[in-house]
Amino acid sequence: MLNNLVIKVEEKLVKTFGYYTEDRISGKISQEQKGVMRTNCLDCLDRTNVVQTRLAFRIIDDILDRLKSLNRNP
Repeated sequence: MLNNLVIKVEEKLVKTFGYYTEDRISGKISQEQKGVMRTNCLDCLDRTNVVQTRLAFRIIDDILDRLKSLNRNP
């Protein structure tokens, strides 16, 4: 069920909102974050935290994929 939610919001989360990245050597900004994803649950804070954690893992997956592709191209 949680994976279905991530699939539904994935495009907006990763492609539209994005996240901030910067080249630490040159200081050049590679990508800027353009939005935020708000999560809340009416009856249980634990479920909100689970959703936020899962969305954060999705972003981390994207960042790691980018790093792998950058390391392949010298």
